[in-house]
Amino acid sequence: MSEKDTGGEVVNSYWNIETTGTRSSDGGSGLTDSRMKRKNSFLPEWSIVEFQEWSDEVWYIEEGNDHPRLGWERAN
Repeated sequence: MSEKDTGGEVVNSYWNIETTGTRSSDGGSGLTDSRMKRKNSFLPEWSIVEFQEWSDEVWYIEEGNDHPRLGWERAN
């Protein structure tokens, strides 16, 4: 049985090649765990800000400590 082609395209997407064990994909970019924790590894379209500048509408990152997260994920 073959998969149905939905005609979709993956863009500006990332995954962790170490935790998934996946080295290649038809779309997106695989990054190591350490690169997933660096703001400059992601395209500017992601609008990632430093942890101290977070808001509910943007991605934030604790540089070198965690992967990007959406502002609403931050515990109050």
